[in-house]
Amino acid sequence: MANYSALQVSSKQPSTSHPSQENDPYPDLVLSYSNLFRIFYNHPPSLDTVNIANAYVECKQLLHLADLYDALSVIGPRIDHHLLRFHSRLWKQIAKYPPSYLKLGFLARSKAIYSEALIHVIGQWPAGAPQLRGQVSQALWELIEDKVAELQDVTARVEARLFRLTLTTPRGDRVGPHSAWLDWLAVSLFRHWILENLTPPPAPILKSSMTTTAAQPGRGPSSSSTTRISSRSILPHRHRTSSSSRSAAAPTPSAPPPPFNISNTYALLAAGGTAYLPHAEIKAFLKLHPDTYSRENLRRFERRGGMGRGDGGGGIWFA
Repeated sequence: MANYSALQVSSKQPSTSHPSQENDPYPDLVLSYSNLFRIFYNHPPSLDTVNIANAYVECKQLLHLADLYDALSVIGPRIDHHLLRFHSRLWKQIAKYPPSYLKLGFLARSKAIYSEALIHVIGQWPAGAPQLRGQVSQALWELIEDKVAELQDVTARVEARLFRLTLTTPRGDRVGPHSAWLDWLAVSLFRHWILENLTPPPAPILKSSMTTTAAQPGRGPSSSSTTRISSRSILPHRHRTSSSSRSAAAPTPSAPPPPFNISNTYALLAAGGTAYLPHAEIKAFLKLHPDTYSRENLRRFERRGGMGRGDGGGGIWFA
């Protein structure tokens, strides 16, 4: 006689969640295998169509699995088709994470994803080098280095041409401080702007030594030269207590500055107009020397520099 006492009938409703999420210890691996066989039998894969970050992870796992079975030629086109359906969101993700999408596009054999990611990797080099070193083929690594060298050569030639831009006098001579003072100022301001925007910012100089010297015990009023340099000495008395209490606490790390991007400078140069060196900046520059500033000089400065708000060019800033 059968013993049915061990059976337990549950009154709960059946779960509607994916069975792999409840019973399988490796749901991601099971999903990848499921998608692999779906594509083998010409069925659409079960990949995320809403969240591109989740879709990237699923596609990456599926590609690595397909690589183990030498099936990239079959799986790659389906991955390419799925990701391209995200349209503009895909290009934004590639711009944010070019090394990751370069490796994915290489595995998927996607010309669109691979070429777009390669452009961003080369433009931001060597920012993506740690993520690619040892993880891509030697041929791809050498291709990136060759393209980076070509880009640096082109950039150097463009920068040299920008620094050689100048104005001439009515006789055809280049302007100088003795021949055309105001025109020479326009050239100098333009070259200074180019230098500041095409050169990475210098590393910040730590002033911990000055503050340490000011905080050493046994220093009397006669040795207050370093104390005057400290920012605490120039604060009003009502702010010193709060600042000293804050300095006793652990300093909070400041956010790192955004990476230097030279492409923004070239975008401003291509836009022209008031995209760079606007009217207010030119006016402030001329006011540094009261003898030089006047309305007539300001108009001539803008006209010769090319920043006249209606003449559309002809000066150094539009050359």
